[in-house]
Amino acid sequence: MDIGWQTSGGYFAAMVHTLRELGRLEAVWQAAPAQVRELLDSPRRHAWWSGETSIDFARTLEQVGGRDLVVELGRRATPRALGRGFVPAVSTLITLTSGTPDALLARSGLLIAVLVKNVKTAWQPSGPQGGHFSARYPSANLPVYAAFWEGALELIFTISKTTGAIRLLEHFEGEYRFEVSWERMKR
Repeated sequence: MDIGWQTSGGYFAAMVHTLRELGRLEAVWQAAPAQVRELLDSPRRHAWWSGETSIDFARTLEQVGGRDLVVELGRRATPRALGRGFVPAVSTLITLTSGTPDALLARSGLLIAVLVKNVKTAWQPSGPQGGHFSARYPSANLPVYAAFWEGALELIFTISKTTGAIRLLEHFEGEYRFEVSWERMKR
């Protein structure tokens, strides 16, 4: 059964690397169903893994380490999956152009496309220091996926060299809506 979205093998490779760093890979592997074990053993075996496998992976993570492990994995694996030079290059560009987290969030779909297929994102500013971010999957998804997004969205603050907060407003079927806010940037 195809649920309409996929996660890149490169993103999973970054997650497996991060699980190894955290000392959690063995526990996740032991708790995982066969298809997730295949992913953990060889994340780049497929360029894109099915949404079903991604969901089973998320269930396993939640079972082993709870929501905190999922947030930490999103926080650490996302910049690794985007590439070693990505964060410094974009940080420099933001500094030079007086950009804000708003500018990055408005273009988040470009970043997301290299990590997941067929997931749509949207950014709606509500003022100079925040707004609403949404991620929409083509089919229903697990509540724990909000934790992946929260961890991954923290990358925006790292890149823009500011601090902020991300709060889940709602999860309905395949859509997650977050309130994102940040401190006024110091230049």
